[in-house]
Amino acid sequence: MIFTKLYHWTIALTKHRLAETYLAFIGFIESIFFPIPADIMLAPMCLSQPQKAYRYATILSIASIAGGVFGYGIGYFFIEWAEQLVATLHKTETLARYRQAFNDWGIALVFVAGFSPFPYKIATIGSGMIPIAFPLFFIGSVLSRPLRFFLVAWAIRKGGRKLEETIRRYAEWLGWLCVFLVAIIIISLYY
Repeated sequence: MIFTKLYHWTIALTKHRLAETYLAFIGFIESIFFPIPADIMLAPMCLSQPQKAYRYATILSIASIAGGVFGYGIGYFFIEWAEQLVATLHKTETLARYRQAFNDWGIALVFVAGFSPFPYKIATIGSGMIPIAFPLFFIGSVLSRPLRFFLVAWAIRKGGRKLEETIRRYAEWLGWLCVFLVAIIIISLYY
């Protein structure tokens, strides 16, 4: 019952007076290093107060894009440190493939990373390391992040009370499914 308790705790947290600040903070750090997608906080907040769903999506979009800009700066200004870290982790070949993918796809890859479950933080720091022209990186982020978060907000508003009941009923199964998917993503990135 770990995830059921976590679900109820998160719903309670969404009603805290600083909930929007927490959401913005999670959105910012998730774009740089935080391993858990910000949608994990957005969804319960939208379920808890559906009338504010688009407000929450706006806050998260702005914070995520700001974090992305910061991540780009880390890749751009600290490239030598980042490359040493990659070498220490024995991932120079992975970085080379990543660079080639960015050279081939550019803004489209930033868009896909910003919209999909692919870790956006890799796109932010990687875009600075390559470097992709900042305006292209920014456009890709501005197009993809709000699209993703507003789609989540819209789906939750559309699903309404029925969706909330379904999530509450299957919170444990959904939680373990998310853990499994995150483990697959981590394994595929590192092996």
